[in-house]
Amino acid sequence: MTENPLAPKESPKESQGSSTEEAQKGSQGDYEEKRESLRQSLPQLLAEPRRRRIAALLSDLYAEDQAELLSELAPDERRIALRVLGDGLLPDTLTHFEPSLLSDVVDLLPKARLTSMLSSLQTDDLVELFETLPSETSHRLLDLLLPKTRLLIRQGLGYAEDSAGRLMRREIATVPEHWAVGQIIDYFRAAKARGAQMRESFYAIILVSPSLRPVGTVPVSRLLASKRSTLAMDIAEQEAHVIKVGMHTDQVANLFHKYGLVEVPVVDERGRLCGSVTVDDVVEIIEERNEEDILNLAGVSAHDFYADLVQILRSRVPWLALNLLTAFFASRVVAGFAQAIEQLVALAVLMPIVASMGGNAGTQTLAVTVRSLALQRIRGRNVRRLIGKECLLNLINGMLFAALTGIVVWWWFDDVALSLVLFVAMGANILLAGIVGVCTPLCLQRLDQDPAVGSSIILTTCTDIFGFFSFLGIAAWILL
Repeated sequence: MTENPLAPKESPKESQGSSTEEAQKGSQGDYEEKRESLRQSLPQLLAEPRRRRIAALLSDLYAEDQAELLSELAPDERRIALRVLGDGLLPDTLTHFEPSLLSDVVDLLPKARLTSMLSSLQTDDLVELFETLPSETSHRLLDLLLPKTRLLIRQGLGYAEDSAGRLMRREIATVPEHWAVGQIIDYFRAAKARGAQMRESFYAIILVSPSLRPVGTVPVSRLLASKRSTLAMDIAEQEAHVIKVGMHTDQVANLFHKYGLVEVPVVDERGRLCGSVTVDDVVEIIEERNEEDILNLAGVSAHDFYADLVQILRSRVPWLALNLLTAFFASRVVAGFAQAIEQLVALAVLMPIVASMGGNAGTQTLAVTVRSLALQRIRGRNVRRLIGKECLLNLINGMLFAALTGIVVWWWFDDVALSLVLFVAMGANILLAGIVGVCTPLCLQRLDQDPAVGSSIILTTCTDIFGFFSFLGIAAWILL
């Protein structure tokens, strides 16, 4: 058979991981102890005149740990460490740097070493790498790669940013659907013997028709347990799950999570195989989405830790400015009741309680809704159920905590009317917080906006304005 155009390629972890593991003598606990010891002593070792020990110590680490330790160093220390480490820097380490540091690391590496490292990476890692680099750096690095690899990277970058096309890997194990188990094993043995580029490990063999359409997958464990004469199609899992190249990565993640998948073929618009998505990539996507949703609610970025001061200011100042603007709206409401506050100072003491309780209750509802949207659990009749459930829950919480607070206010100020005013205002504000907390993300998603971005500002603005207005307005009407 001719060389498969989608032939597997050896990953950096697999090509160099075995030698790394051999160097890491001892148990996992010993390795972690050594890593933490190196973390503490690395700056001092870099300051010594003789730094040969550093190369040996860093070379013994996994790619993830190399990137983590190098990221923690100051720029001058990182430059020295990279120079001393030399060929001991694993290719896969490049994929674990934060985007704000990756460009600096790339600029510090010698051209020959950088070419070798990039050539060892799989296409999905290369696509992810190039999409995070500045345009000028990306063009410079593309020139270091083979024309075929450049073409695959440009094709990958041509897909939508959050699509399966960006996520998939091109190095997959495929054989014709009519082959027997013995032919498949002999094929991969021969490919390895002649030095063909292929991954040393993969989860499944994808069976394809003459038109390159996936017709089934054979798990490697099932392949090895079958007789050589057995036809692959007889032990194959029929392709119940196939990912379209334009499918959103959130949908891909939900598919893997729902059905417990390990590897799924990716097809183009005509149904032809063009790659596959594996569970390790999906786990990374899920972790990134969870982290992104949490940080977006606070208006910060996951890359702020390593970003420079100017970048952090650019990302945070607009968010804070918008919060300041909404705070002025709430202050304007309070100013409208200045005369009432002058006559009854207790209103100034209690009104922050009404607003803050509404904001806290709404934040709980907001977090549940954003999480449910991310997991695509909200659809059809679930929307009404979620709104009804959250409204009822906030109504109960509102009555409970409003009654508790009213009793405290009655004891504190010895004023039954004031405690009743607070009871009504707080209960209504917590109920409104539930409605806003569940409806705002739903409306933002309907408008094709990220539900996690901006929801907290809208919620805080609504609970502050309504909380102040209801409490002060009812107090001015009843008490004065």
